[in-house]
Amino acid sequence: MSIELASKPHTIENLESFRRELQLYCYRLTGSLHDAEDVTQDAILKAWQALGSFRRDSSLKTWLYKIATNLCLDLLKKRNRRTSPELRRPAFDPAAAFPEALPEITWIEPFPDSWLAEANPEHRLIRREQVSLAFTTVLQLLPPRQRAILILRDVLEWSAEESAALLELSVPAINSALHRARVALQKHQHAYNTDLAPGSLDDEHSSLLQRYIKTWEDRDIQGMVALLREDAILTMPPMPGWYQGIADVVALLQRFPFNPELNRRWKHLPTRVNGIPAWAMYRKLPLSRLRGLVLLKMPVCLGCWGFRRVCLRINEGMLTVCDFPFGKVVTTRQQFPLTV
Repeated sequence: MSIELASKPHTIENLESFRRELQLYCYRLTGSLHDAEDVTQDAILKAWQALGSFRRDSSLKTWLYKIATNLCLDLLKKRNRRTSPELRRPAFDPAAAFPEALPEITWIEPFPDSWLAEANPEHRLIRREQVSLAFTTVLQLLPPRQRAILILRDVLEWSAEESAALLELSVPAINSALHRARVALQKHQHAYNTDLAPGSLDDEHSSLLQRYIKTWEDRDIQGMVALLREDAILTMPPMPGWYQGIADVVALLQRFPFNPELNRRWKHLPTRVNGIPAWAMYRKLPLSRLRGLVLLKMPVCLGCWGFRRVCLRINEGMLTVCDFPFGKVVTTRQQFPLTV
């Protein structure tokens, strides 16, 4: 292998240097962390195997992005569009039977903040809408090729000529598709432009978050009521059910996680996903058992008081066990580092 590597102008290390940014690109295209990992691995392997045929009329990066884009587009032809529970059907009744979980491939997956810095080695500022779960969800509403064009042009800031070469389209076709994509996103702009900017938590917001965690760990339903907006939404992927309005959200919480008769106690440990705070949520047993990730939509200002969206990702399947002081602590293949 060392002789083969030495004989090629580009090595596997050259290709590996693009792994994180490719994963972020593929994640935006697919809405899935796992699909992004798989496609990126396949793209790097395919590029390595074909290095002998690589022509110098484009950069290695452009060539690698072209391979990854084609793999993503091929994958998306075989998959239904990933989405969020509230986009599938009307809100559920909290008194109704609890719905059965749908396959995990139905839902948008979170992306770990620990990868974001690695995906941007030049430490360029990432606009909050470019990494938010809401923006990723809205992107999935676009046809796959249109989605790729918008990401290349408006997120990665590729030129129309570069994008056209990658997708083997004309520049007018790129510009036309980009216009349609922008119009479509504009209709949903309210969904992703009101989140708190990544990394911009101040003392007041941090205090608000700590109050939220304390309400869970104390099973303090009245404290939770004080922290939620009237139009609050609760989602729990992979469960298809979602609940809207503070009365229904609180009723669901009282029925299950906050129900004293069920004797459930909770512990939360902080991490970050998609530029926002998140927590690994554990149900306390003789050994703590991970139940999922908690994600919150933060108000931009405390004058916009209260949390509007709470997402409880009940998903043990995407997690790997590692040691931690609280019994068994789980992270997604070490992607969501937990801090105390």
